[in-house]
Amino acid sequence: MKIDYQNGAGTGDIIWRMGPSGDFNFVNTYNDPWPWFSHQHEVGIENGGAQPMTILDNGNTRRSPASGSGSSTGGVPGLGNKCGPNDCNTRGMSITFNETTMEVNPVLSANLGFFSDAMGSAQLLADGNYYFLLAIVTDGKIDTGYDIQIQPTPGKDTGPQVMNVSGPAGYRGWQMPNLYTPPIT
Repeated sequence: MKIDYQNGAGTGDIIWRMGPSGDFNFVNTYNDPWPWFSHQHEVGIENGGAQPMTILDNGNTRRSPASGSGSSTGGVPGLGNKCGPNDCNTRGMSITFNETTMEVNPVLSANLGFFSDAMGSAQLLADGNYYFLLAIVTDGKIDTGYDIQIQPTPGKDTGPQVMNVSGPAGYRGWQMPNLYTPPIT
């Protein structure tokens, strides 16, 4: 959501909300059965606010029952048992949005191969690739985290993974260019 903040001098009013019950229309270019993000983490407007917006879409609501009657989904129905193999995993997303036309356009919506029900990170890298941290992936015995880098493919909503490293569960992560320079976001 965008709030009228103006460095503390604003009204504090909500200007708009983005999401399945919000004020924007999602231009569903790739016919995604559930295009919006949910239970998102580390949302950032990259390039100093010039866009795109990067999001780790944990996807808890997308995986929820199709009835949408649960209070945890705010009444928004999920895919339920129609959650196909690719729709059940956490996604790395990048979108652009226009506050005049109130439209959201997908740049990247990559199936990250695992479901992480909480926490995580999203980052646009200097080379145009995207970095995502799936913070907690549970297999019933231990929690694992996955650091994944995606190279976007023009004309598609995903791209090949160029890095997939597993390790202990985490909270946030960023890919740094070296030990002395902070990440660009």
